[in-house]
Amino acid sequence: MLLLWAALSGLAFGRLEATVASDQTAVVELSYRLELGSDLPADAVLSLTVLELRGGEVLDLEANGERLTLDRSTAPKLRARVTLPLPSDTLVLRYRTPGPTIPVVVPELIPDEAVANAFVATVSLADGWHLVESFPSGMAVTPKGYHLQLPVTPAYLALTLVDEEPFLTLPQTLDAAAVAFFLAVGALFYQRRGSSR
Repeated sequence: MLLLWAALSGLAFGRLEATVASDQTAVVELSYRLELGSDLPADAVLSLTVLELRGGEVLDLEANGERLTLDRSTAPKLRARVTLPLPSDTLVLRYRTPGPTIPVVVPELIPDEAVANAFVATVSLADGWHLVESFPSGMAVTPKGYHLQLPVTPAYLALTLVDEEPFLTLPQTLDAAAVAFFLAVGALFYQRRGSSR
């Protein structure tokens, strides 16, 4: 059987909410607000893709409450299909991953235009766990967990977690090293300036 995977034109605005348990498995809900063209054929199918990298794996994938089958013959890039039209302009995906790498299932769309904040992620961690670093970087701490906004949808979120409060995270270590460097250069400059008088 030959399956043709054709991308539709349109925009997808994603909002990912992931809850990471103490065993680092994650439950993911990923909602996309879709803006598709009005000229869709009657038998239109929306292709979904996901990359299973860095130990991330998508398990029990559902779209709007219906179980989807992932085509694993093209691994690590997996595909699934959703028949259109949807009951609303929102596609809600739910799945599990053995984490801490969270693959992001992405609608395969050809965008009409670039948009800001096309993807927003909120990651909640089990009590006692802390985020040391992430990819993409830039996760901010909020009352609901860790928050990230991006202009594009990433292929995955990679999280480095520890079960004890780190003394310094990688960004804090780099900031401290930069401050120490500038203080040392300043002290050296001040010392040389003072000895030349």
